[in-house]
Amino acid sequence: MSFPSLSVPQLLDLLAKVQPESYADPIVEADAAGEDTRQMQAVQFSAEDAANLANAQAYYLKPHSDQLGEPAAGATIATGTVQMSRLGTAEGPATVVQGTVLEGLVTNSIGETVSAGFFVTLSDTDFAVGEAGPVSVPIGGAVTGYWGNLPAASISRFQPAADGDMTATVIDSVTLQDEGPFSGAARFNELLVDRFIVFQSSAPDMFPRRIEAVNVGSGTDPATATLAVALPAGAPSSVPISVVTFDDLFAVEQLQATSGGGIAMLDAIGDERRLYRQVDETDDAFRSRICNLPDVVSPNAIVRICQRILGPLGCPFLFVETLGPGLLGFTYDTDLPMSAYDLGTFPGNGYVYAPPVRYFAIIVGPCSVEQLGAPYDADNAPRPNAYDFEMMYDGEDFALAGVLDSLYSQVEAARAAGVAWELLFDPNL
Repeated sequence: MSFPSLSVPQLLDLLAKVQPESYADPIVEADAAGEDTRQMQAVQFSAEDAANLANAQAYYLKPHSDQLGEPAAGATIATGTVQMSRLGTAEGPATVVQGTVLEGLVTNSIGETVSAGFFVTLSDTDFAVGEAGPVSVPIGGAVTGYWGNLPAASISRFQPAADGDMTATVIDSVTLQDEGPFSGAARFNELLVDRFIVFQSSAPDMFPRRIEAVNVGSGTDPATATLAVALPAGAPSSVPISVVTFDDLFAVEQLQATSGGGIAMLDAIGDERRLYRQVDETDDAFRSRICNLPDVVSPNAIVRICQRILGPLGCPFLFVETLGPGLLGFTYDTDLPMSAYDLGTFPGNGYVYAPPVRYFAIIVGPCSVEQLGAPYDADNAPRPNAYDFEMMYDGEDFALAGVLDSLYSQVEAARAAGVAWELLFDPNL
């Protein structure tokens, strides 16, 4: 039977009830003096209990009356929101673009502040002229996992980044040029895209501006930076600038915990049973496959795989096997019709040695997943799209190739051991 994890107050209450006074009183007195031994133990045990419960609940494939949490699922990222504000002046517009990286910080067991991983903003954050914020910004973990489920106030800064000073030449209202590779000063580079420039100038309207693009040039050419907001008409032609960190211009505050991060426990359970998630397969569909006996081995199972994959696309197919009406083996003397009328006269004429089926073929007819347009040189094409697809000019249907790869892998996993098969194409099907 499952039990909820115990909180710190519950554990402290439990310790008080189960420990004899002669043992507990000295510890309580020491804690009152600042040692906090029981508090430390309760925090550790509570965290461990919660982690054990999360792991145990993740082994449930489907919801159960004995279950306290969500069943096993695929890997997910933690999500949440932060409040972002401008520091200092709110002069001019500013945009912190989607994908800007934030860092989570937590305190470890010895009181050190350490990184808890990175998050990215999930939308652009726009500040209008004069707007200081705060603005609510959705965020998501940079990678999947429980690690991203952080308590409030864990995310309070951007990813650390280097800054630098240089002198830039104004080429036009949105273009700055650095001093070139031999100046010894900091230079524009692609890592500075979407960072902000602060101008060391007293000219009006020289508020910080975002770098929208960088052209590093070639050889000994100076690099240039394109600004997201144009400079004023009276901007100086040469001006000292600083490429600053986001923390110099913006403040971040996390008011609520992030949540929803999880590990790929459902995929791990499938891996144990040699069942693997298909491309774009949902958790519910994958869970259903894991919970039910595999539909494999029999000819009907193979046909059902074909119907499931090819049917929705309208792709014709034919399943044929030895001993069946459509596949009799090869004909030794080619002057006979293509089907072996003299079957059984000797092994070369399509003779089947034993009743068990040891070979089958899946024959796919002409079809397309995408609109391909006219073929480049396919004068022999019996279909609207390129029959002789060899490369991009001939309209190769890469999406169909992916479908057939999936079909092959699923049939390969479902066929009986020792039974050979082939995936063939027939333009006349």
